[in-house]
Amino acid sequence: MAKILHLIPDEKVTDNVIENFEKVFNDNVFFVYGNPNNRKYCKSVGDHIIFGQEELFVKENINLEVSGIIVHGLNHIFAKLILTVDRKIKIGWFAWGYDIYFLPKLVDRLYASDTYKFLTQRDSKFVLVQKIKKNQLLRGLYYKLVVKREDFYLTYEKAHQRIDYFCSYIKEDYDLFNSVYANKTSFLETGYFSIDQYLAGQEELRVNIEASNILIGNSNSPECNHLDVFSLLKENELNQVKLIVPLNYGTDISYKNEVLRQGKLAFEDDFLPLLDFMDRAKYFELLSSCSTAIFYHYRQQAMGNIIAFLYMGGRVYLSKKNPVFHYFNRLGIRVFDLDTEFERYKNQVLEEDVILHNQTILKRYFSKDVILKQSKELVDQLLNVNR
Repeated sequence: MAKILHLIPDEKVTDNVIENFEKVFNDNVFFVYGNPNNRKYCKSVGDHIIFGQEELFVKENINLEVSGIIVHGLNHIFAKLILTVDRKIKIGWFAWGYDIYFLPKLVDRLYASDTYKFLTQRDSKFVLVQKIKKNQLLRGLYYKLVVKREDFYLTYEKAHQRIDYFCSYIKEDYDLFNSVYANKTSFLETGYFSIDQYLAGQEELRVNIEASNILIGNSNSPECNHLDVFSLLKENELNQVKLIVPLNYGTDISYKNEVLRQGKLAFEDDFLPLLDFMDRAKYFELLSSCSTAIFYHYRQQAMGNIIAFLYMGGRVYLSKKNPVFHYFNRLGIRVFDLDTEFERYKNQVLEEDVILHNQTILKRYFSKDVILKQSKELVDQLLNVNR
């Protein structure tokens, strides 16, 4: 019996991925990259769900019956493994965002001016290193002589030539990737989760009618461009509005400290950073107090937060430099450009007709049936079913 092998990290989304593919195909094997003695997020169990670290991800551990591989986020360990497997095995890749936008030819597009200024002041070599990484020869020497490890980016570039399908619901991501990196992938429209999963089974959740708070970003990462959002908000008068800033996910301590410093200085008691773990029920309760969310990324990030908040009836501001802004516009979902529309709408509660319009489109693209149908189509493509 043909099997599908999934390569996936132990992350918040792992259980949902397992759940969806188990519903459409009976012979999945999941190699979960994580500590088997100290699981972080994944609770799923079974003989076909195998936890391990780097030593698990070698060709010798792949069952001979594996006929297709699905990579969930292309890290260097997964990239090295797929370069060793039989050419007859078809490979699909769910791009998670970081595996596109942190590539050398794209990473310098991620930062707005204030954030970029902070990064270059923090690290005087920041600009030089980014330039070196764009040149394959110089990059190889840099990693060999300075970093003293292999050039993972070279491994990624080779892996791009081995992957058959770029799996995503955001074709704009694929178009950007395809415009700057040589690859042999074909785009396959494949959603990841349903509305029900994005909202943890609470589709009835709504933004409060009297909500006025503003959510800023989704994590402690410079890609949120918090400092630039703060600069814009200081130019607009906001009365008795709390700014809720999640900083409880991510490891960049110096960046977090700068966000905390500037946030407290500019907004005082109205600045509410989230620093500790918060369960989903409490987080959604906090979201319902927000009329508005600002995700000022220049890349695909925070999609779970964005889709959930849109469905709850929130006003979402993005950057036009983010392919996701153009994705939502293509679908007909109303999102707002932070740079040109915040001064007009600020944190006003979204109009009911716009909420219903957005919900209708989200249901069309992210229903359970659609997600499972697309997952099944991916499996069929990998196994050459009906081809």
